[in-house]
This record gives sequence, structure tokens and C-alpha cells, in this order.
Amino acid sequence: MAAFSSRLNASDAVLWNIERDPALRTTIVAISLLDRAPDWPRLRGRVEAAAIEVPRLRQRVVPAPLHADVPRWRDDASFDLDYHLRRIECPSPATIDGVLELAAPIAMAAFDKSRPLWEFTVVEGLEGGRAAFIQKVHHSVTDGVGAVRLARCLLDDRRSPRGPHQPMEFRTEQGEGDLERVRRLAGVAAGAWLRPAEAVGATLRTARSAVKLVAPARAPMSPLMVGRGPGRRLFVLDISLAAVRDSAHRAGATLNDAFLAGVVEGLRRYHERHGSTLEALRINMPVNLRRPDDPPGANRFVPVRMVVPIEVDDAPERMRRIDGISRAWRDEPALPVTDLISGVLTRLHPVVSTSFMAGMLKCVDVVATNVPGFDRAAYLGGAEVLRQFAFAPPSGAALSIALLSYVDRCCIGVNVDTTAVPDGDRLADCLRDGFDDVVHVRGQHGAVSR
Repeated sequence: MAAFSSRLNASDAVLWNIERDPALRTTIVAISLLDRAPDWPRLRGRVEAAAIEVPRLRQRVVPAPLHADVPRWRDDASFDLDYHLRRIECPSPATIDGVLELAAPIAMAAFDKSRPLWEFTVVEGLEGGRAAFIQKVHHSVTDGVGAVRLARCLLDDRRSPRGPHQPMEFRTEQGEGDLERVRRLAGVAAGAWLRPAEAVGATLRTARSAVKLVAPARAPMSPLMVGRGPGRRLFVLDISLAAVRDSAHRAGATLNDAFLAGVVEGLRRYHERHGSTLEALRINMPVNLRRPDDPPGANRFVPVRMVVPIEVDDAPERMRRIDGISRAWRDEPALPVTDLISGVLTRLHPVVSTSFMAGMLKCVDVVATNVPGFDRAAYLGGAEVLRQFAFAPPSGAALSIALLSYVDRCCIGVNVDTTAVPDGDRLADCLRDGFDDVVHVRGQHGAVSR
């Protein structure tokens, strides 16, 4: 079993501290749609076993006295599984819409910080005998890729497995991984230090890159989505994975480029419907640094804030333009030293670090993240998982959009700040049209819900 440190790493500590501003809360929510209600004793036993395998699930965060050090993870002597794992009947409508309406206030509510930072809720009584599984986890516990690894502890690859539980495998296909790119950058930097004549230049490039990573912005680039508040609304899109991948391949781009192209086009149309001119978007995109042997807990990503122009009408060209911007950011020389940057922030008083992070994050227009999921059907307590949607925290942005691939679908979860976007239905229509533009074929995907 991989080791779990008792100390929050620097990134986790920053995510913990900034929650004194409710608009910056970093709650991750995921919803699995099931073909039936899971077997309750079996599910409860699996979650209980996961809480042993993943210590974070039975630990709480204890701040250091006078903020003299990073907080620490401590076992919760009063850990109560029945507080964290619940089941309820779906209110009307007994559809995905009802589940999303139920999940929105769950996403808004702050965690009880005297307890471990997670809550799972089974929602029974959906139409056709179906059910849903709502998972709520604080971002200081894990990131998106780590959450998929955590799900492996709960899921089976068949409805009635025999023998000891075998964790599910998941996709890792993304070309040259973000981690490999950062390792290459770290190697370049290390080589420069062995050649003193190059060391000064490398230091200056890294310093300029670090400033670029953390420099506050004055305002969102969107003239429309400017307000920020604690209210949330969730909706989902369900798209053919093959259609998106094929469109990306034809353009000479990646799945992530096609995803971002759909987001950009959808938001362009949303502004156009409001009669508002949009020239560019500031997009917060996490760069994954997680290694295969990392434990499912903790965060292993670097957030980069890309500025993406809007004027490109042709979808393939838009994908290629985004690909170039993304690659440039992934080659930033400061990426290998972001833990040092986070470490500096953790040494500041939480009020100061929260103010600093607010200056970075509240001027982001949209958070966009793409997480590879499972490539074959999974089962939870004997119930087949039909779809899996993730909802990343906006963390100061107007909205977040998360793509989680599952079997042959792109399951897209949208988490909207209702102060920034009061007309979520209109935004849903525009995003749907934006992705239609990317896949080129009307009807290739259908929204599960608005």
C-alpha cells in the first residue's frame, strides 16, 4: 500500500486555507447513474473496507497552532460510517433532473471540519427502478484523477464478482503525459545547473514563468459573467466519445483540445445571445502530475490559466489553436517548482494567502478539466454504473466544466455559479450547440439533462 503522509502537502494546505472565502470552496461532486439500487450491506461493507485502505477517509484535518505549520491529518476517534454514507428516496421529478436538484445544495454546503471530508449518498426510487450515487469529497483529500483511483476501491468489473475484490482499471491514454513533460522540464533545469553559464538564464526563465503562473488578474475576461457567489446549479451533457475523438483526430488535435473547443464555442454563443462581445476567455486547466504509484489521496496537479481567443470560427482550426496554447503552457519552466510556490503561500497567514488566491481565481472565466475514466462497465454493490459525471469546483470562476470518459461516452458535468450565470438553461443550450459544432453532426450527442 502506498504511504500516506500525516502532513497536508503544500497544494492541499492551500486548498484547505482558502475556504474561508465561500466562493473559493473546493468541493468535488460526482454522480453515478445506476441501473438499480445497490445492495446496501454489500455497498456499506465495500465503503468500510475503502476507509481502511485509504486512511484519508477516516481522518480529519487539524490546523497547526497559530498557523505555524501546515495542517495535519489525524485519525477521527469518533469516525461514524453511517454519517458519511447515507441513502434517501429521490424527490420529484424522479429523474436525473431530480438528482441534480438534490446534488446542488450538497455541493454548496460546507463540510463539517470536525469530521473526515467526504459524504456519499445513494438516491433510490428513480424512474424505471434506477438509482444514483452522489459522492462529495473535499479537494484537499484528492484531485480528479485521484478520485477515479479512489472509485476503484468501490467498484467491480462484474455484477456478481467472485473471490477477493480486484480494483477496476481505468484509461491512461493521453499521449505524452503531463508528468513526463514536467519531468523533462525538470531534467532540463537540472542540466542547466550543471552548466553554470546556463544557470543564470534558466533561473530567469523559471522566475518569469513563476510570475506568469501566479500573477493576479484585475477582472474576468468575460464582460458578462462577472459576479461571484456561493450559489450552484448543476447540469450534464452526454456525448459520444468516438465522435469527439474522431473530430479531434481529423483536426490533428487531442481529445482535450476538442473538449476545450466545444467549451469555447458554447461560451461564445452564450455571450452572443446576450448581445455581449467576447474576445477571449481565461481558462483554468489542471495539468496532471500524478504518478502510477501515487496513493489516491492528495493533489498532484498544477492549475494553469490559459487565455484562449474566441475569433476562430472553424472548429478544426480552433482545436489546433488550443493545442498550441496548451502545449506552450505545459512547457512552462516553472511547472516543476510549483510545490515551492505553494509552500510559500502556506507560510503566509491564511487571510493573506486567501486574498492572494482570490486575486488569481476570481478573474478566471471557466475551469475546464478532462479526466480519463473507466473503459468498460463498472458495478457498485451489484448495480451497473450507466454514466459517471464529475463536477469540479468553480473555485472562484463563473463555472466549471469537467469531462469524465466512461466506456464509450464523454460524460460532462457543468457546475455553475448562479451569481455569474443566472440563466443556466440558456447556457446549457449554448454548450450543447458548441459541442455539436465540434463533432460536426447534429444528433451525435444528446444532453441527459438541462
